[in-house]
Amino acid sequence: MMDTLPYLCASLAYHADWLSANLHRRHPLFRTYIWTSGFLDNAKQHVILGNHRCEVTNVRASGIPPFMMVARQIYDMGEKMLELTQTVEKNNQAAMARFNEVVATLPKALGDYVLSHCEVGGAVPVSADLMVAMFADMRTSLSNELRSMINDVTGLANSTPQAQTNLTVQEPAVPTSIEIEGHVWQIFVWGNKFRPVPSDFTFASMSTKVFWDHWFFGNISTGIRPYKWLQKGDLPLSKDQTKLTKGRVVVGNIIQRAESLGGLPHGNKNISLLTMVEANGVFSLGFNNIVQQLEHGHPADGSSFRRYGEMAYTTVYKLLKE
Repeated sequence: MMDTLPYLCASLAYHADWLSANLHRRHPLFRTYIWTSGFLDNAKQHVILGNHRCEVTNVRASGIPPFMMVARQIYDMGEKMLELTQTVEKNNQAAMARFNEVVATLPKALGDYVLSHCEVGGAVPVSADLMVAMFADMRTSLSNELRSMINDVTGLANSTPQAQTNLTVQEPAVPTSIEIEGHVWQIFVWGNKFRPVPSDFTFASMSTKVFWDHWFFGNISTGIRPYKWLQKGDLPLSKDQTKLTKGRVVVGNIIQRAESLGGLPHGNKNISLLTMVEANGVFSLGFNNIVQQLEHGHPADGSSFRRYGEMAYTTVYKLLKE
């Protein structure tokens, strides 16, 4: 299992944009720590790609039928032929454009060459090309003069006291983020107040471990700060205000049990400042103690609580209150 984890992480990092675009925004994947911690965004640049075989690691894809390999080679050959055809066509178009340009300028170039090597006496006849050039020069000169006059008038208008007043008046900057415990979190504005969550925020159903991660480490990918900093008034829905209270009780219970068992590293109750390994250790110790309590009085085979790891924090709260 551990041998496959690096490949799983690489696959998630490589397909992160596709997953964001095609999965529902409330998909459980987006609430896992590997997603909310920003790890996948940092890992994208380190993903190594290969075509059935990686040239860097020499890892080969297994379980692929031979005809698929042949089909892939034919496809790659077709892509290269198409690219070559497009390159040749592009070069042909560029060559023809250059040829037409040279042909169009050839008479004038030939005339200039003859005149530069021949002494012409008497009057030189005025050609149509010469007239066009004269009018073009005149138009360019008039355009430059008009542009200069417009710039002078515009500059004078902008230098008036009223214009200067308008330029110096600025709206106060609205803060868009805040730094807490070394991380920058987003600020949302709704209801004429600054909020730590967007107006459509809601507590989706999640396991106790996922809620624990959000409680102390937030969601870096969305900029939503750790839940421990939220207050009831920050949440748009009353049902989520109730869930916040229940989650606070469950998290506090886990920490209390871990502390009583001597499982807090350095006696630090601020889990946000611990490493993820240390935080997971605190959770495992405290949550397993809760599980042992819940199993007391139930069948020994644990048939009533077979999937503790998937239990929602609201369910744990309910069982603790029974």
